[in-house]
Amino acid sequence: MRSLLVLGLLAACGRSTAPILPPGADQLALQAAYAAAADSVPHQGSGWPSDTDCDGALWAGEARAAGLHAVDPTAALQPDGRPTRRPGRDCGPAESPATTSTDMQLGTIEGLLAAGDLAALEALQGYVDSHSDFAGFPADAAHAPYTLMKPGTRTLLARAIRHLGGKPSGVWADLPLVNSPTGQDFEVHLAVVLLATERQTGSWSADDELAATNLCAANPSDAAVQAVCGHEPAAEALILAPGWTPPGYVRGAPGYAAVHKAWILHYLLTSGQLDR
Repeated sequence: MRSLLVLGLLAACGRSTAPILPPGADQLALQAAYAAAADSVPHQGSGWPSDTDCDGALWAGEARAAGLHAVDPTAALQPDGRPTRRPGRDCGPAESPATTSTDMQLGTIEGLLAAGDLAALEALQGYVDSHSDFAGFPADAAHAPYTLMKPGTRTLLARAIRHLGGKPSGVWADLPLVNSPTGQDFEVHLAVVLLATERQTGSWSADDELAATNLCAANPSDAAVQAVCGHEPAAEALILAPGWTPPGYVRGAPGYAAVHKAWILHYLLTSGQLDR
């Protein structure tokens, strides 16, 4: 009876396969919380949580990785493969310092990998290859921290392409994954997205394990961090707590908190399927 109820909840949320749950997980509580969070995520015309926010691509990728199939991750790319911050169009200088940033690029890769969209990932790779590693505008020294695709992101992109059976450019897929420092709260989110997506590519290494362990130790109250570093019981307790509130990096358009909660719960419910 319990298994039938779990399968019914999965179908209601658009999931195609039953989850493989970590030992000791409360199946019903996790699945019910996931269903509630997924149902509360708003969907705009693109299926994105927001079509206007200049952090939209990050959260659209996280939403698709959370199993929300209404989200179209290819809307994060222009026809030539250049990534955008919101579906199909750029944010202007009055709204954002550049047309892209590291978090937008990571979110786009995460979403396209979750969708199995090899063609779009290769289009993104082709754009960056043909523009001297820049993924957007302005492509100058002052804006390079935003628009240059950093080595860790290039490596993740290459591994995502390889995982889906494509041909990554250069030697990026074989280089060590560069994990960014996490001095600011948004950097914690970037580390979570990078490491979670890296695990999805099946390329998890001892360096990734060390980075996850260090991140976990520094963020004991962050359910997403605890999930990614493999502390499932701690993550479950945090995300299922009645007073759960999203971390400070969850900001921007309404609905992002629900995206983040759905992502954490989806990760916990599918963690047994990952190549660890």
